[in-house]
Amino acid sequence: MPELTRTENNFIFLLRAALADRVVDAGEIAREFDARGILRLAYNHKLWHMILSAMPRELVPDGIDRRSELFRRVAAQVTVTSSFIGLWSAMADAGFHPIVVKGIICRTLYPRPELRPSSDEDLYIPAAEFEDCCLFLQSHGLVPDKTPFSDYGEVGFRGEDGIFIELHRDLFEGDSFSSLPEFFSFETLTPESYPTHYGVPVTSMPPHDHFLYLLLHAYKHFVHSGFGIRQVCDIGMWARKYAGRIDWQNLSAQCDAVKIRRFAAAVLGIARYDLQIDFSVPDDFEVAPDYGQFMLKDILCGGIYGSSDTNRQHSATVTLNAVKAKKTNTQSSVLQSIFPSKEEMQNKFPYVKKHPILLPAAWIQRIFNYAGRSRAGETNPAESLAIGRARVELLRYYGIVD
Repeated sequence: MPELTRTENNFIFLLRAALADRVVDAGEIAREFDARGILRLAYNHKLWHMILSAMPRELVPDGIDRRSELFRRVAAQVTVTSSFIGLWSAMADAGFHPIVVKGIICRTLYPRPELRPSSDEDLYIPAAEFEDCCLFLQSHGLVPDKTPFSDYGEVGFRGEDGIFIELHRDLFEGDSFSSLPEFFSFETLTPESYPTHYGVPVTSMPPHDHFLYLLLHAYKHFVHSGFGIRQVCDIGMWARKYAGRIDWQNLSAQCDAVKIRRFAAAVLGIARYDLQIDFSVPDDFEVAPDYGQFMLKDILCGGIYGSSDTNRQHSATVTLNAVKAKKTNTQSSVLQSIFPSKEEMQNKFPYVKKHPILLPAAWIQRIFNYAGRSRAGETNPAESLAIGRARVELLRYYGIVD
């Protein structure tokens, strides 16, 4: 089993305390305490302020005023959350039917919601309303990150106050995830209202469906370049709050349908055993306490969404090809990593979606972009390939590929 470093162990220890709204006593911490190293790790996982809130005051590094930093974090999150609540209400008043995923309804599960940061808010909306809702957000002063709206399954909108909204007509895009949206069809979902810490309720999927979405969203990032410990926190806190409304037998069947039950069991095991979030699972998801250790090490090394370095990000072509090969009963190859499928390429090069004949040009552009970053010292093709192969073994360990 992989060993966590002292810094990683201390980070997990402080994260447990933050989830329980507790400040750790200095006597509980080992003498070899690298506060700056822990905070760097927390920054990579977008949990800097949560970890700072649990750190013993006398061990906070010089130059960091804990009280003012936490106040600044809360003030910044309050600003964007208030803006989101206003836009949400305006969309509802205008007759749109978006449902919130992750974001504000996950933050509400935490003892100090504004310390669980959210860089964006994700909204899932019926396809028939998507383009009109894009125009609505644009008319309210938000700037889209891409146009025309008709060409995309999701569009991001940024406001001057820092708010960023991702509007989705598809929750999962790409040929490796084409079977996932069937779980979340608006024709079968029964949206319901959730309270928020702002007193204004928002609409989302029922607890079971949202829990499945959180697991599948983590899986999607896992087979790219990884996902962060914050997603494990969200999943664990959701299970603790809504365990009685999760149909575990149905969840097991749904996970089996997309070959992620062992993956889900490992994530839930990390939440229960490593983060010590108190909830129980049925036998289908019960694992040994150390079953998730390979995954936990990968999570901590990868940072939020596996974006700790560009080599890791580029390794995603290897893991995605391995997943695709399993679905199509073909063999993954290095060549496929160099020349990804049309579906994968059109997500990064929108002109391929509009003009499929330009796929070879996109391959060439991708190779030149990658070569440029390699010459600049930003990426190392051999290291990317090595990371990808190691992560394929991780996918194999958790039953995602054979």
